[in-house]
Amino acid sequence: MPRFELTAKSDLYRADGTHIKKGEVVPLPIPMQGITPYNIFNNSRCAEQVRRQMQLQGINVKPGDAHLLSRGMWDVKMV
Repeated sequence: MPRFELTAKSDLYRADGTHIKKGEVVPLPIPMQGITPYNIFNNSRCAEQVRRQMQLQGINVKPGDAHLLSRGMWDVKMV
């Protein structure tokens, strides 16, 4: 199972009070074959897996939070 580390590029403040600091690393196991750092946000299936894994770690991401599920917010590294 591929594992990724998402590093926040800037401070992220969520409406529910969650705060992700710039540089904070969010480790994510993604149970899909063929997923890479380049396509992790590019299709709905991959983005949904990222959203679910973030929620398991206490980061509330609603399906409409497209800005949070983009490479513009995160540096993505496969580990």
